[in-house]
Amino acid sequence: LLVVLTLLIRREGFRVLTAATAEEALTVLERTRVAVAIVDQNLPDLPGVDVLRRLRQRWPDTIRIMLTASADTRTAVAAINDGHVYRFVTKPWDNEEFRVMLRESVQYHDLLRENRRLYELSVSQALQLRALNEALEKKVAERTAEIEAKNLQLEENLLDVIRLLTSVQELRNSSMAGRSQRAAEAALWLA
Repeated sequence: LLVVLTLLIRREGFRVLTAATAEEALTVLERTRVAVAIVDQNLPDLPGVDVLRRLRQRWPDTIRIMLTASADTRTAVAAINDGHVYRFVTKPWDNEEFRVMLRESVQYHDLLRENRRLYELSVSQALQLRALNEALEKKVAERTAEIEAKNLQLEENLLDVIRLLTSVQELRNSSMAGRSQRAAEAALWLA
């Protein structure tokens, strides 16, 4: 079975790693990132469903395919519910369908990885955007405070100029002495 699968998969241009037991397979997966794992239900040391469950827990991005000679409902349900298999294949399989399934599995794996990469990128960019937004809000608040302080200073300067001009006018024309002060008091009272 391993030889047949290896030849079939290599013809598609993919690299093949094989293991005769579940423990061998898990050891291989510890060392090498794998896009697709094809697991036979009848392994000598562990049922394939248990291997799929471990694969799902340790390497969730690896696409899992169950291969079995017995298409009983219980095995299929366990493979789907516990192992979250991408496909459930019964022996004997059609080589052309198997090739198509294999290509689709690799494409799906690539899509999952790209989706995760884009998600992580969007989260990173959102955090950067938040930091930039906070820095911008801080700068805006600082600039607003500066502008308000300058406006107060300008108002004070304007009032000083008005007082100076009024005083100069009163000095030039003695009949107007104190008149602007009384007008200001009347305007204040009226307001």
